[in-house]
Amino acid sequence: MSKHLQSIVQIDPDNLVVIPNAIDLKRYDRTLRPDAGTEVRRRFDIAPEQQVGLFLAQDFARKGLKASLHAVAQLRDPAFTLLVVGPDNPAPFQRLANRLGLSRRVVFAGPTDDPYPFYAAANVVLFPSLFDPFGLVPAEALAMGVPSIVSRCCGVSELLTQDHNALIIEDPEDVPALTATLRRALEHATQTRLAKNCLLTRSLFSYDAHLDAMLRLYESRSAIAKSS
Repeated sequence: MSKHLQSIVQIDPDNLVVIPNAIDLKRYDRTLRPDAGTEVRRRFDIAPEQQVGLFLAQDFARKGLKASLHAVAQLRDPAFTLLVVGPDNPAPFQRLANRLGLSRRVVFAGPTDDPYPFYAAANVVLFPSLFDPFGLVPAEALAMGVPSIVSRCCGVSELLTQDHNALIIEDPEDVPALTATLRRALEHATQTRLAKNCLLTRSLFSYDAHLDAMLRLYESRSAIAKSS
């Protein structure tokens, strides 16, 4: 994100500090509501053995739903269901899903003010956003132990580690790459390893880390001011 800002405005890199958003780790604790994911699957008639990909967004187009649908179509895996959640108009994407033969493999769940159970129901989060200054969804998913597929166009990708706690794609519109990454994310060994590492790195997005970064910035700028 800092490189993107530098390409837009003339600014000394030493004067540009990126402090990532924080999330409430207590709210996104997988152990709080152990039956939440099962309840979502039951509500939308998704079998327990199905692999679930979650696409959660306010703006379906900008967050990459088109590419996600094409990737699911190319995946050709009847054991995979894409769960689309958000308040945006689903109609054009429902038509696309139907044209791609995905009417039984994509569920449009509508808006929610409680994403927790949807994270709990998912095996992987799809977030191939075309542009996002940060992207809370992958951070919240990580806190829940759910790995994300994230595009390099998202600021949050700068905090994630490729093949450790996320899978990062360079081009969010590269459907073959997204398909291959999704297929890899659904492999049992990869999914298990990524999920474990997500839980081990939750503190990346803690309020403490956020406040410590702000304090370090304040102290560094204060020291510079005193020395000048």
